[in-house]
Amino acid sequence: DNFLALPAMASRVNLAGVRPLANKYVKEIVTNKMATMTLQDMKTGVEDECKVIMFEDTQGVSINTMIVKKSYATAIPGLDTGKNDEHEHPILDIDEENNLPQLQRPVMEAGSRFTCRVVSSSSPGNICLRRLVEEESFYQMSKELTRYHETHCSPALLRHWKEGDSCVVKTPGEGWVRARVDRMMEGGMVELLLHDHGSRFVGAVESLKPLPGEFCQVGPFCWTVELPNLVPAGGAKTWTGVACEKLQEILLEAGMEVDIELGRKLTDDSWEAVMFVKEKEEDSGPLDPEEFKYKSVGGMMIDLGLAIPSGKVEVKDDDDAKTNVKLEGMNNNIVLKEADTNEGKIGFNWLTAEMPSSMDFAGFVSHVDWDCNMYMSSIQDNQDNLRIIGSVLESKYSGSSPSPLDLLWCKGEACIAQFCLDNKWYRGEVLEVRDMGECLVKFVDYGSEELCKAENMRKGLFLTDIPVQCFTVQMDIDPITMKWEEGVLNFIHKTVVEQVLQVTIIQKKDVFPLVVRLVTKAGLDIGELLVKNGYARGRASVATQES
Repeated sequence: DNFLALPAMASRVNLAGVRPLANKYVKEIVTNKMATMTLQDMKTGVEDECKVIMFEDTQGVSINTMIVKKSYATAIPGLDTGKNDEHEHPILDIDEENNLPQLQRPVMEAGSRFTCRVVSSSSPGNICLRRLVEEESFYQMSKELTRYHETHCSPALLRHWKEGDSCVVKTPGEGWVRARVDRMMEGGMVELLLHDHGSRFVGAVESLKPLPGEFCQVGPFCWTVELPNLVPAGGAKTWTGVACEKLQEILLEAGMEVDIELGRKLTDDSWEAVMFVKEKEEDSGPLDPEEFKYKSVGGMMIDLGLAIPSGKVEVKDDDDAKTNVKLEGMNNNIVLKEADTNEGKIGFNWLTAEMPSSMDFAGFVSHVDWDCNMYMSSIQDNQDNLRIIGSVLESKYSGSSPSPLDLLWCKGEACIAQFCLDNKWYRGEVLEVRDMGECLVKFVDYGSEELCKAENMRKGLFLTDIPVQCFTVQMDIDPITMKWEEGVLNFIHKTVVEQVLQVTIIQKKDVFPLVVRLVTKAGLDIGELLVKNGYARGRASVATQES
């Protein structure tokens, strides 16, 4: 009976400002997350119900905020979760009807002008664009979204998706992407708009995952425009296949790069836009500044007899003296004298490669030099960056022409150069300037050296804040003679280049080259193989060298 006089030793509380998904919390997750919590800011609600904000420690983000960002719960509109310091982000705003975090829409105004990449084009009334200045951000966001879903195992929760909900889905072609539910279909299927790709995708409802809050802060990287005041020729209501194919041909000839001026906003995702493609002026001399002719895409469709105008198009003159462009509407050619932009920085050097994040990692060798230094990249640390670098440089320089300054080089200058075997663009450094307009270029992210024609080199540098993506390593072996023989180096090159190897750093240093052990997928130690076959001799131990 004495124990009956004691008050209860536990109190029932609820998290403030959040509600569970599908009216049910994931018990295991919530329990594990709250096992070591402390309470702050306890609030008393109706019927003696306590609403609390919970923290793992005194400096951290509240658990209320965390479970919303991790998509284990959603925020209650209008309620604040509180903060224990000025750096914590509040719970995200949500769509009250759909009860899920929504993407912020980009702020664009009629009359704005952009240079854009054409992501896709199905007709003059449906052209998907991405601003060139946002391409780097798009690739970085895609990388972070993929990394998030590879490292976060989302629970299998029953969610009631509605049209208009933002979500994440894994597609065969693009991997993890941000999407919007556009139509619920029979058989548990759903039609999605892929926010950043301008395309549609049909998948199973159970394949959808909630969009994490941190990926809602950036608006879609793709939006749709239609050419204004145009109708199909012949009075048809839909565009003919010939018209759509010719539009695609025009855009491909322009390198899928266009200049636009926004007109009237049609929906949240689409605008009217006057569109121009750039053509090089053939009459300019080889030493003259490059001049380009800007042609209206709508005007070209009219001239080809594939469209007819349904109204007058008027675009304000551009008084920007830097470009001297005058956009005067359809059927008018515009001449541009292009300003010198994106020139290489004087004395600029690419950032030095970073040390691998682990002593054991999977890597691949891209080049072997005459001293048997192997240029290696870590799959974990470098592969995604190499893909991003390649994509950005291709989007910038594919189909481009050199400016007069692009033909003048000096030793040690950073550059972007086209590799002759695959015609792709890579970051480089000029090692030598030779006769006949050629330069010996080192492709810094791969270590290889090639002779490049000056016409295939550019001074405009991009991704200058990303370090070099390969580093040098050596095996713990030495040549039989004073130097490595060409035949042995060729054998090593054929054995290791472009092969995935298991790498172990056996001598930790703060400078390159690192001393490593290389093992193939079959478990073959390459250094031991070379020693056993008489191609190399074992190197003296580190201890012996130091003594």
